[in-house]
Amino acid sequence: MSSSTDPICLTAADIPAASEMLARSFHNDPMTCHLLPDAAKRPSLSAQSYQCLLRYGIHCGEVLATSANLDGVAIWIPPEAAHGSLAKLLRACLFTLPLTAGPSFFLRFLSYHQHLDRLRREHTPFRHWYLQLLGVDPSHQRKGYATALVYPMLARFDREHMPCCLDTMNGDNVAFYERFGFRVAAKSLVPKTQIGLWLMARGAGG
Repeated sequence: MSSSTDPICLTAADIPAASEMLARSFHNDPMTCHLLPDAAKRPSLSAQSYQCLLRYGIHCGEVLATSANLDGVAIWIPPEAAHGSLAKLLRACLFTLPLTAGPSFFLRFLSYHQHLDRLRREHTPFRHWYLQLLGVDPSHQRKGYATALVYPMLARFDREHMPCCLDTMNGDNVAFYERFGFRVAAKSLVPKTQIGLWLMARGAGG
């Protein structure tokens, strides 16, 4: 896929299919496995959690896809909503997940999110766009879909002289984002785990 292809904006009607794709994309992700350790239940519960994130993203920011096939999806949160998002996330329906995933899921999620929020407030306190999530269907990875979702938005941020931040729990992603001008602002471990967490920031104009 060419990185010059313009992404499309998702609507509420796209949430079910997009959440299923993200569940496939992150099935073996370290953080997903930590939050949802039961592999048999993980696909359906993971899809439920991504429905919440997608709903939140559509309401507060912009959710983009590579095409109507939803082979890749990115959730971008604007500066006015980039911090203090936990309450809004809960209202987006994450508070219902303990009923199906169990209270341990909620406690693990809350611990992770509070830790991440502290890191972000300390190391990226300035106004910025936030790449909350980027996922590509496993059958289409390493084909340029991630670049197609990142590059147009960064070009826009450069025109607007706006910084951008993100976090990843996959060390392999660090080099990918560094190609776009991101730099590691902080590195930590997710509480009570050995999962690495990289907070990355990109200055205005790259």
